Amino acid sequence: MTEAVTLTEAEAILARAGYRIDPNGHAPTEPASPTIDPLRLRPIAEVAEEVRTAGPRTFLVKRLMVGGSYGVLGATFKGMKTFDVCDLACSVVTGSAWFGHFECPSPGPVTAYFGEGDQAQIVRRLAAIMRSRGSDISDLDGLHVALRVPRFGNKEHLARVAEDLASIRPVLCVVDPAYVAAAGAKPGSLFDMGEMLAPIQEQCQDAGATLVTVWHWNQTGRGTGPLRFTGAGAAEWGRFLGSAAIERKATQDGVSIVSSRWEFTGSEIPDTAFRVQRRVWAENPDDLDSPLNYKVSVSGGDVTSATDRVLRVLGPESHPRTVSEIGDLVAGDGMGGPLTARTIQRSLNDLEDAKRADADKSTGRATRWWKT
Repeated sequence: MTEAVTLTEAEAILARAGYRIDPNGHAPTEPASPTIDPLRLRPIAEVAEEVRTAGPRTFLVKRLMVGGSYGVLGATFKGMKTFDVCDLACSVVTGSAWFGHFECPSPGPVTAYFGEGDQAQIVRRLAAIMRSRGSDISDLDGLHVALRVPRFGNKEHLARVAEDLASIRPVLCVVDPAYVAAAGAKPGSLFDMGEMLAPIQEQCQDAGATLVTVWHWNQTGRGTGPLRFTGAGAAEWGRFLGSAAIERKATQDGVSIVSSRWEFTGSEIPDTAFRVQRRVWAENPDDLDSPLNYKVSVSGGDVTSATDRVLRVLGPESHPRTVSEIGDLVAGDGMGGPLTARTIQRSLNDLEDAKRADADKSTGRATRWWKT
């Protein structure tokens, strides 16, 4: 007798097989390969019609990563970056929440290239993550891993990646770490890094896969968020940027505890900050093959969007504030990095639409804002 599955479970199964689900309930179809030369000039009306007929876009990770886009996750030395992307890969393949908190609404196959650690280490971590969710590694049939990263400047490596993208049809492609993949580029040259990153970016975009590269922080100790990514290029290139600052590392009774504060920013997402705590321990610390245990949690009260931060610093109508004044206050609120004037203005407009803020428009445009 065949066991019944829910619609959500059926969608996840089809997605893991490489099929995209039409939100209107039509039959699942594979994404079509682009046939138009992207360098050919076309009327904007033609491009707009293609966008319209392509249907609604989706998030890979709700609020944090747009599906089919590309970006960077970065953290300091030994900041558990590989655990982070392993958790992400498990979430996308299974359609579960990243860190148990952020919804992954577009599940599907994942390709992941790991350049640090060996296969026993990777398998052990993935098994721990799945066990923490009441499952096991056998449920990751849509995850495909390699124990080397492709060199972005090597045509043979890029050809191999193109073959993987065409055959597996992943919704997510992970490259961890980027500094190994970008070997040969001048890390301080924006133009050099741009030339190195563009080919892999274009391959993933053509395949409809979100590209996530893992970056290291520099060791200057200055700045927060993407300002800390090593070298040039990463912050300028990525459409979404996630940076994790380690706030606490400790070991208690054999349990490794790491608390980090994440900041996300991007061209199509609200600036967002949140805290993550991870606990990892081996059942038998003296046995390298002993199963790992993994627990992760996001501090719900500390999940702070740019709009929330702007609202916090707005005063009453008797003390209205300019965008510049709001920016100065937000920069010192301890909830994340500085916000751009564009992000602040967008947040103010959202607050006005929600009738939570108003502005003085006596000059024809909003100049000073207050909380309603």
